[in-house]
Amino acid sequence: MNIFKKIQNKPDKETETEKYERLKLEKERLKKELIDTLFFVLDNEFYGIPFDIIEKLQQMPKSKAITEKIIYVLNHAYDEDASFYMDAPLWYAIVAETHLDEEFIDPVIRLFTSTDDDWDFLNEQGEYLLGKLAQKYPDLVMKKVTEAIDKIISQKSHFPYLFLFDAFYFADSEKYKDWFLKTLKNPDLYWLDPYAVHIADMQIKEAAPIMKEILEKREIDIITQRELKGAIEQIETEVSEYPEMSVAWCESRESWKEHYKKFENRFMEKEGDEDDYEELEPLKMQKIGRNEPCPCGSGKKYKKCCGE
Repeated sequence: MNIFKKIQNKPDKETETEKYERLKLEKERLKKELIDTLFFVLDNEFYGIPFDIIEKLQQMPKSKAITEKIIYVLNHAYDEDASFYMDAPLWYAIVAETHLDEEFIDPVIRLFTSTDDDWDFLNEQGEYLLGKLAQKYPDLVMKKVTEAIDKIISQKSHFPYLFLFDAFYFADSEKYKDWFLKTLKNPDLYWLDPYAVHIADMQIKEAAPIMKEILEKREIDIITQRELKGAIEQIETEVSEYPEMSVAWCESRESWKEHYKKFENRFMEKEGDEDDYEELEPLKMQKIGRNEPCPCGSGKKYKKCCGE
């Protein structure tokens, strides 16, 4: 058809329905372009922390595009040939705080069960995210967490699955009591001391005699002995030495912006910057229990911060 005929056949005026559909499509196109632009910034090297970009994505309505992007990046967080810069999984894990979806459960668990070449910032953000998911989907998260822990213990792995333990705070302790006790007895439980502390926080009374038996019959290091004794005392006295830390990380951390502003300088360094620093003499510090507050001031337990 001739272009002039096309123009001639075009209605002089759009109907209200046609106008609505056209504006709707245009709005969707602009929204997609904006999301793609924000993704591009997070996917590439950024000097510092992209607070504004993260906040923009957090404030957007929940969408398939954002959900799928978070899942993809978390699933490939530690891939050497990933299509995004190494900090990106942390940024998307923060974005996920306001886009919670049950489809995030498996990728978050994977962060702690697929590698021991892990990253402290992503560990704590993943732990925060798992806690929020456990609040929203307690039974589903516990089902998947217990299955993952059983599998990884059977492999005698040293992967950082201790970060999965925060899900316990939102579980029905009576419903899962048999599993908690069975796992405590397992000699292949690598993260015995933080596990015992979580059990003590939940006040599972039947765990105390099992911990005493472990102290009596197993050869364990001094730090683990100390933590087990502390856990037994907490169960028997119902008093926690550090009550402010006997809660999930997602309930004790301040807002994400306040938290990460304290560490912004860590993200200002470029690869190779460490060569510019003068070598300093190591500090002499007193011995710190793994469940005591970390001296760095993060507000976390030592075992989940600088003691990792």
